[in-house]
Amino acid sequence: MRGLADQIARGTQLSVTCAEDIPFITEDEIKRNTAETFYGDYRIRTIIKACEQCPRAKVHPSFNDPVESDLPILMITGDLDPVAPPGLATAASLLLPNSRQISIQSTGHFFRFECVDELFSEFLSKGSAKGLNDSCVNQIERWPFITKLPPQLAN
Repeated sequence: MRGLADQIARGTQLSVTCAEDIPFITEDEIKRNTAETFYGDYRIRTIIKACEQCPRAKVHPSFNDPVESDLPILMITGDLDPVAPPGLATAASLLLPNSRQISIQSTGHFFRFECVDELFSEFLSKGSAKGLNDSCVNQIERWPFITKLPPQLAN
């Protein structure tokens, strides 16, 4: 996470989160989703407080309405993604008739696989998500659990 944290522009992240997420979160959702959790509502309250100071755009109330389109769409999901769970793509595909969802087993939100790069290239060159050869995703294995940092990362 240390390496990832250095790659995120927090001001940009907040300006997007404060405009596109926070206005749509209700107190009931906060209470329901944070009750009996380890952190409670600490994280969401911290972000809400930061948003009071953060410049942001005002989005239209229909911003979160589902998108409907017949354009070709490829959705790659990790089955263990807590940020954008595969169920979101599955639900979206109901309104996107030319879409295809490919889920990668034992994978979270942040990933990079040559196989996926090749799928994107094939999708862009064909202009369609249909008929893509996604057999390579079945060869992707979960990375081993790290119990000790490699020497170059230990410092």
